[in-house]
Amino acid sequence: MDAVLVWTDVEAKEYRRSRLRYFKDNPGESDDWRQDRGKSEFLLCLGAILRNCPRIRRISVLSAIKIGLPEEFLDMNFPDRETEVRMMGFDELFADGMEGFLPCLSPIAAVTQLYKARSIDDSFYLFNVGCLPVRKMDILKFWKDGESVCYGKWERSDSISGRRKERIFIPGMVPMLMSRRTMEECLTSHPGLLTSNLRHHLDSPRSRFNPQGQTDIRLIMANRRDSVRVDTGRGRRDHGTMVLRLDPCDDRTFFETIEKADGAEFIETAPLKDFDLGQRRAIVDFLCHLLQIRLP
Repeated sequence: MDAVLVWTDVEAKEYRRSRLRYFKDNPGESDDWRQDRGKSEFLLCLGAILRNCPRIRRISVLSAIKIGLPEEFLDMNFPDRETEVRMMGFDELFADGMEGFLPCLSPIAAVTQLYKARSIDDSFYLFNVGCLPVRKMDILKFWKDGESVCYGKWERSDSISGRRKERIFIPGMVPMLMSRRTMEECLTSHPGLLTSNLRHHLDSPRSRFNPQGQTDIRLIMANRRDSVRVDTGRGRRDHGTMVLRLDPCDDRTFFETIEKADGAEFIETAPLKDFDLGQRRAIVDFLCHLLQIRLP
């Protein structure tokens, strides 16, 4: 199986230059909300996939800008790896008449175009940097009776049609098994959603989980039931997955949460920059120990 890991090096000069240019050309936009994730989070997630997903033969890192492979990290921790790791720029997805949507700095908009990525298999796992597999991943939990399983929860929100409030399924950050063919069928049959996604050049607080604006492709497919089965057992052992969520909090609560990590299959974290320095170091040290990896 292939895997796609979505991440952008927000500290890279090319990214910052493009972002500043975008706001210069679009003065009405606001840059006061960002869920930036640093390089250590990317390396931890990449290491977690290499360590705990043995069925994955190739990892494509989808990035808004072209960055080099983390060779030092890979050689230090996985010198005998059989899994291929490659970088994939957004420009690979915006071809065949879609060049007008570039430059694009929105990962969700780029993920919408993954059905055009001929360099990856038709079926692939979609990973989010904020959710790490910390135990061996069982493929059967993500594929049941010919359908991909999407873990998440039901919430009351604006409908996908934008006409009324309704109960919609919000996917969690747990990886999801995707199909390029199914994605294309879903999006081409709902061109308005495709266009809406591609118009967004950046993540923003008002559109990140707003079905009327920029919409996660997993949310579209889960609510349209396009060959996707939804499972509300996120965080419950009896539904086949166990997610431990780490959020900024007081030290006592934080370390009590860490102690519950035994048995968790995935650890989901808020961006490390949101934690204080002590907790940030504790998370990195804990994950490095759990995954048996070292950061350069």
